Amino acid sequence: MADRNSLTAERLRELLHYEPDTGEWTWLIRPSQAVRAGNIAGSLTGSHRYLQIKIHGVSYKGHRLAWLYVTGQWPTEIDHINRNRADCRFKNLREATRKQNTENRSLGLNSTSGFLGVSKRNKTGKWHAYITHGGQRIGLGLYRLKRDAIAARRLAEATLFTNAPENLHKSRRNL
Repeated sequence: MADRNSLTAERLRELLHYEPDTGEWTWLIRPSQAVRAGNIAGSLTGSHRYLQIKIHGVSYKGHRLAWLYVTGQWPTEIDHINRNRADCRFKNLREATRKQNTENRSLGLNSTSGFLGVSKRNKTGKWHAYITHGGQRIGLGLYRLKRDAIAARRLAEATLFTNAPENLHKSRRNL
């Protein structure tokens, strides 16, 4: 069985074809009896729904392979700009720090506001704005109007977050 670090960009390009504009992987060889050259490679696995591709018995995340394929280097950490973990188009990937990747997280399904870092307090009926920075959750205040809480959150993001795409707001309306 191959070691995870032994896969090179050259070997990857011998085994698979990657289309950077679509993020699609296809086999150039026949890796098993069930898979033929030309077949789509990989599948969405786990609760996080990342694209996984198995090469020589080792599972790799498709976005990490995409980075290796295009740049020739293994990434330290990759962020999906649009937060869709299955979207391996190269223009959707960026090398990032853990902090940057965490800052670009998706809105939770149980959101009461439709906006990351803003929630409604049932007891008071006010909107609570907050942000996590340096491992600490920071309260940004209680607001009568939701739009004021959102403005406080956006200001905190602009002040504390690094390299977050400016056009990427965490609202459901923009997903």
